[in-house]
Amino acid sequence: MKKVAQINSVCGFGSTGRTTKDLAVIIEKNGLESKVFYGMRSTDYHNAEKFTNDFEIKTHVLKTRLLGKHSFYSKQATKRLVRMLKEYKPDIIRLGQVHGHYLNVPVLFDYFEKSHVPVIWTLHDCWAMTGHCSHFANIECEKWKTGCYNCPQLREYPISLVFDRSKESWRDKKKYFSKPKNMTIVAPSKWVEMRARESFLSKYDILTIYNGVDIDIFKPRETAHLRKSLGMKQDDFVVLGMAGKWFNAKNVSKSLEFTKLAEKMKIVIVGAKNQHEKYLSDNMIKLSYISDIEKLAEVYSMADVFLNMSYEDSFSKVTAEALASGTPVVGFDATAIPEVIGDCGRVIDISSSGEEIYREVQDLKNTDLSALSKKAVKRVKENFDDKKNYMKYVELIKKKIL
Repeated sequence: MKKVAQINSVCGFGSTGRTTKDLAVIIEKNGLESKVFYGMRSTDYHNAEKFTNDFEIKTHVLKTRLLGKHSFYSKQATKRLVRMLKEYKPDIIRLGQVHGHYLNVPVLFDYFEKSHVPVIWTLHDCWAMTGHCSHFANIECEKWKTGCYNCPQLREYPISLVFDRSKESWRDKKKYFSKPKNMTIVAPSKWVEMRARESFLSKYDILTIYNGVDIDIFKPRETAHLRKSLGMKQDDFVVLGMAGKWFNAKNVSKSLEFTKLAEKMKIVIVGAKNQHEKYLSDNMIKLSYISDIEKLAEVYSMADVFLNMSYEDSFSKVTAEALASGTPVVGFDATAIPEVIGDCGRVIDISSSGEEIYREVQDLKNTDLSALSKKAVKRVKENFDDKKNYMKYVELIKKKIL
């Protein structure tokens, strides 16, 4: 039986961790042996091995903060991983998120070069192409194309407090990421694919396999009980937003302007914290972070419109989840967001004011939302069904090893 190994920071936790675990299960169901090697937290997946410990991760975080060269530490942990891989003898490796304070790039990619094992690398963001950051669109930086230096985002993840090592990191990433002889790059969106084609990764085959949404969970639901429990009328027009994006420094003024104009609408904010209290108004309902995805699916379905205030999304899973729940989306014309929205909502200029955002939401309110909801559900089934997209991975794996 052919063996598939996956490497990711986590397994079964968070977006990349759930993808890793779910894909492992699909791989097994399709006649292949599966094993996951992960760095942090714990997992209930039956065939997974953790190769780091808390001390090593904390040390990596500290070195990143002080020395600034993220993912070039954790040498002993990564040597341990390589020993595990040599013992397992995989026929192919799917590499997930490399950053996260748990891996050493030189050790791992030297192994890839010497072992000749085919590698499929999923780029969950743009970190692999840059000398430091995981996203650059928000500040319109293009240094990553030719060589990073004087990084303007040192205080952004992965935080470096002392040194700017972006020039050196970009150079060394290019060196090590160019070593594998048989590697395929998978992007979660066409937007990321096009960025990869402009980077030093362009020497490899690059394709898009969209991130998926579980359409058995995220689907239109009867939510009259939820509206009632939140003190809303059944005919209230509900706009849903995520607190982290609504109230960040770049958005807060336009969010407040929108909220004031939308006084006749109900605005439900998910993930609201104590520091957000000063921004809340009478027409707003705050909900804490929702870890229960069944509950989250209900909240999506309850809304009439999801207003995504993000400026940078490699895929925009929240957008796809809202659409799958039958909720049209209004989002900025930035990164992969328009690609996911399609014609199931409104794509607005990234510089739009709160008033302009309000006009778009109001215009959407005056359309046939029922028809748009059906179109949104259909769009997700055709493009973002996780089971279909996991099978695309399986087909790619089998193509490379069978």
